[in-house]
Amino acid sequence: MVDARTAILVGASAGGVLALTRLAAQIPPGLPAAILMAQHTPAEEGASLARIIGRKARMPVAFGRNGERVEAGRIYIAPPGARMAVVAPGRIRLAVAAPEWRARPADVLLRSGADVYGSRAIGVMLTGDAGDTTGGLLAVKRAGGISIAQNPGTVDAPDRPACPLLGDRPDYCVRLWQLPRLLRDLLIDLERGEVRVVAPSAPAAAANCTIHPWPKGRRRTDD
Repeated sequence: MVDARTAILVGASAGGVLALTRLAAQIPPGLPAAILMAQHTPAEEGASLARIIGRKARMPVAFGRNGERVEAGRIYIAPPGARMAVVAPGRIRLAVAAPEWRARPADVLLRSGADVYGSRAIGVMLTGDAGDTTGGLLAVKRAGGISIAQNPGTVDAPDRPACPLLGDRPDYCVRLWQLPRLLRDLLIDLERGEVRVVAPSAPAAAANCTIHPWPKGRRRTDD
């Protein structure tokens, strides 16, 4: 296997298992990047997470192991009750999760991935409760990477906003079904050195999230 030069760092909390599973089901095998996922959930509820996602995924899925190399074409899930981080030159580090918000798995994963992969980090934040605010996407942007949030109008539960990231101003805010296509296009652009982000449009006040238009020149269909 090939060490990953690019990492897609995905965070989710309330309502995230379904979103993560749907995303994994749409990602084609042979992706030239690693996908690392962190789901904020109690340890007893997360024991079967890798099995649930692995049933639908088209690429290998497993809980991350301490010291494991991060390889392209694989999905790594943060183990239940643990914080999963990435350390240079591209290995997984696990630590026991602490209860305070700063130790939330998504935040730890995105911040560490931004440090290691820099401009080749793609941060994604899916559905979550309003209390799950994270600076992870902002860390990805500061490192020169790309930040993406799920469109707030596409979550299954109306009381679970998809964008509780008040200060993070993601580069893209898209529907879940659009995300695999966007990721594929961004990976192609990264290889060509042509990645550009789009200018923000009007904010979506109800979701506290700035909605960004679908990138110019890319096909878009409505739900």
